Amino acid sequence: MLMKALALFEPKYEQFEIDNADEMSNSRISFTRPEVILSSINPAADPCDDFYEYACGNWMVEHPIPDDAPSVSNFENLGQKLEFALKKLLEEPYDEATEGEAVGKAKKFYQICLNETLIAMTWRFTFLRVISSLGGWPTLNPTKSVDQTKIEKLYGILVAKYRADFLFKATVNLDDKNSEVYVLVIDQPTVLLQSSKAYDVESEERKAYVTLLRDVLKIFNVDPKLMDIDMENMLEFETQLANFTVPDGNRHDVGSLYSKSTLRELSKKYKYFNWTLFFKTLFQNITYENGTKITIDENAEIVLYGKEFFDNFDILISRFDKRTIINYLSWSWFFKNMLRDLPDPFAMIILKFYHMQVPKLRWHNCVNRINSLMQMATSSMYVKRYFDHKAKQQVEEMIELITQSFSEMLQSEEWITKETKKVAQEKVNAMHRKIGYPDYLNNASAVDEEYKEYKVYMHNFFRTKYNFIEAYQRDILRKLNTKVDRDRWVAGAALVNAFYSPNANEIIFPAGILQPVFYDKNFPPSMNFGGIGVVIGHEITHGFDDRGRLYDKYGNIRQWWDNATVLEFEKRAKCITEQYAEFSLRQVNMSVDGQLTKGENIADNGGIKQAYAAYKKYEKQHPISLKLPGINMTNDQLFFINYAQIWCGAMNDKEAARKVSFSEHCPGIIRVRGPLSNSLDFAKTFNCPLGSSMNPVRKCRVW
Repeated sequence: MLMKALALFEPKYEQFEIDNADEMSNSRISFTRPEVILSSINPAADPCDDFYEYACGNWMVEHPIPDDAPSVSNFENLGQKLEFALKKLLEEPYDEATEGEAVGKAKKFYQICLNETLIAMTWRFTFLRVISSLGGWPTLNPTKSVDQTKIEKLYGILVAKYRADFLFKATVNLDDKNSEVYVLVIDQPTVLLQSSKAYDVESEERKAYVTLLRDVLKIFNVDPKLMDIDMENMLEFETQLANFTVPDGNRHDVGSLYSKSTLRELSKKYKYFNWTLFFKTLFQNITYENGTKITIDENAEIVLYGKEFFDNFDILISRFDKRTIINYLSWSWFFKNMLRDLPDPFAMIILKFYHMQVPKLRWHNCVNRINSLMQMATSSMYVKRYFDHKAKQQVEEMIELITQSFSEMLQSEEWITKETKKVAQEKVNAMHRKIGYPDYLNNASAVDEEYKEYKVYMHNFFRTKYNFIEAYQRDILRKLNTKVDRDRWVAGAALVNAFYSPNANEIIFPAGILQPVFYDKNFPPSMNFGGIGVVIGHEITHGFDDRGRLYDKYGNIRQWWDNATVLEFEKRAKCITEQYAEFSLRQVNMSVDGQLTKGENIADNGGIKQAYAAYKKYEKQHPISLKLPGINMTNDQLFFINYAQIWCGAMNDKEAARKVSFSEHCPGIIRVRGPLSNSLDFAKTFNCPLGSSMNPVRKCRVW
């Protein structure tokens, strides 16, 4: 449970109160390009039969999947628009006098990331240097002994320097039962194929993965017989490790996964993995900001998520020889930290693995790399150039209305006891809001301070990248036992996403999501409520979904609902789970995993209901009916149209199968059909007869 923020996506008006209708004339709102809305709609489709086909049918015809991507969608197009904006900023000459050192580091790293010729010349030197520092990769150097290598020390180095998470996860995070402090946390790994299901012998993912591994080892001129033996052993270890992990859909009850132990107790319980050596290696070069060294002694507290995994992990380590485990760690490091940044012939291997026709232009990868490792530096550039600062005030007013709608709905629910309503309302009232970006991004010196330990090596991309990763990890690890800064953002501003953080009980709306189709100052209010309004409602609902409800108003896990309310909640959540399990993606003939997607589906359904109620409240306060020119639709209809068209998109079969199998978010088509078929407001707006596909007799809702 290391990811503490719940995101809206996979990976979130000139004046909000209009006093004069002339201020939003048809000439102004033509910016919304009604033809774009109309050109996406399939007028031959019946909105009461399949609203996704109605809202997006023609969009899919006009937007084929590009050769360099597994999918295309309105949402992804927004992400690309943001990427182009960052590209433009990163390619502008660095102005040392006005931009600060952090921005300079970001721009320099971007330039060396683009230099494929330099990378082709230097990657092998860095690769050999890293592998040597780790003690060698046995498959590539079969004569070198591994007898003196300590797995615990090797993995401690990998976690400290490269943020490794493929044997198990280890980090510093907020304590789920005391959110005022940071604590050591260990959790099950992120296996390379994402899920144990992908490691089945007949799985297409496994077959493609085996081909990928073999192709890479061939480039390294590994002896074929040795390759076969080492691959078989390594894949057996990796498969067993994956089989010990619990699917995400079965990990929503964080309280049942949580257990706390001291390092002494951990070392006594587990005989085959030296936890003391691992943690001492992990923190051997970590100091607090004042230079004091962080020491890990036997009394150090460690939170485990999923004790059963670590019980099995200890046995697994004892069953496999060092050579096999080191091969797995070396390969996993290469796969996650180097392979996807390499030029041909490696680039062609990756292309084949992901079923893509042509590679993406390299700048896309470079922009995303920088925006991940130096998110506040890129965010500072983005908000100064592109953020409409009036949006913050306008969205705050929308949040206020939607929060009121949630509170009114909460108080009207008969299945919640009076006592639980009281504490639930307290949580709503205590929910923090972060919109746009943190104020300190306006201060170049403050941003520079955050990245003062980042170093750029102008002639070596990988050395720079690894320095950035290590510095990023060092900042995380040095939080151990420090006081929590509630003003700190868990995400940057240059993101097309939104978040709810259960430990902080806060909702976050970065600047990057405040753009069409989610939000625009010239949209009619109905479209903004159907866009960013639904996002706001979605994130508020996350505080009361199957995971969020476990955390109280302070962000701590405890039993704060009475048993009667919990039972009623679970009954309603089960309805959602079973309903969504009946949805299938015909493209790949696969059913939705209702358990895996339960929390997101609860949030989608609640978000639409709250946003629509807030819009109707707004409409009563501002009885000015603004319509888009050339569109014969009511504002209520535009609310639902805009929501649906967020999800217009298409995927290739591999991506569709991956999405259904592994993602906590349903495919876009289901995110339209599911919530709207449960919405009485939608059925009324489009006059859908009871019993039609979009207005079934049996509906499900939690909030």
